[in-house]
Amino acid sequence: MRTVPKATFPSAKAINKMKEKFIQLVTDKPSTAKKLLQGTKASQGHRMLPSKTTVNDEQYGFRIDQGEVQPDGTYNVVIQQNGVPHGPALAKILVDPKVDTESSVIQRIQDAPWGQTSDN
Repeated sequence: MRTVPKATFPSAKAINKMKEKFIQLVTDKPSTAKKLLQGTKASQGHRMLPSKTTVNDEQYGFRIDQGEVQPDGTYNVVIQQNGVPHGPALAKILVDPKVDTESSVIQRIQDAPWGQTSDN
């Protein structure tokens, strides 16, 4: 039986660089933040931001995926390193599209303890 090596967190320096790039992504293209509030059952488990392109993957080094939609309509937004599909989350927040705003979600992602999620 083949063993899959456990993914590990990138270095603190690399995590900080990804966090800076997240800030750049939502600052340079504010309309992209709207996507964080548009989670659906059909898109759970899929990439929300940035769009999947070779350029974006190289530029940002991470992706933001949508978690499972809960019965109350909330869902997690999970930031993961590119190339590590089942690796540890770099950061994770709960989004309530009925209450949250683009700026509140962005602020909570910025304030989240990147590289320290409890479910890894």
